[in-house]
Amino acid sequence: MLLECSRILAKQSSLCLLPNRHPDIFSKLGGSVNSFYGNWEKEIDFFQVCSKKLKDKKIDLLIWWCHRPYSQRLAPLMTSLLAPNAKVVEVIGSSNLDDLSKVEKRRLFPGSYLAVLGRGENGWLTHKEISQGVLEIVESQQSKLIGRL
Repeated sequence: MLLECSRILAKQSSLCLLPNRHPDIFSKLGGSVNSFYGNWEKEIDFFQVCSKKLKDKKIDLLIWWCHRPYSQRLAPLMTSLLAPNAKVVEVIGSSNLDDLSKVEKRRLFPGSYLAVLGRGENGWLTHKEISQGVLEIVESQQSKLIGRL
């Protein structure tokens, strides 16, 4: 879903780690991309593989799209891998939200920017709409509703 976003961010970075369940898709991006298998359902394993891939470096930009309840257990671990002034964008589905004020309660990283996924023109948001919205948040450093509720 964030393939285009990953492609653009990888061009701008010296190291782009993409832990995911389908590393073969992202490995085709080339450049600074290090795509590897990471299953967030196994929190400790996920954290350890990310830590190992970082090789004592810290994350300066984290695009966080991880489902509950795993996100709640993993976020504290991942926080230890963040650089002091890291930017974090949390991608949050809005399927259970009827009021945007409720989304603040789902923030896991203090000071993060929220990418709240709404609905697109024909129902679901497209991959392009999601990637574009996340990139806009990275640039503007402001939370945003992508699509509409």
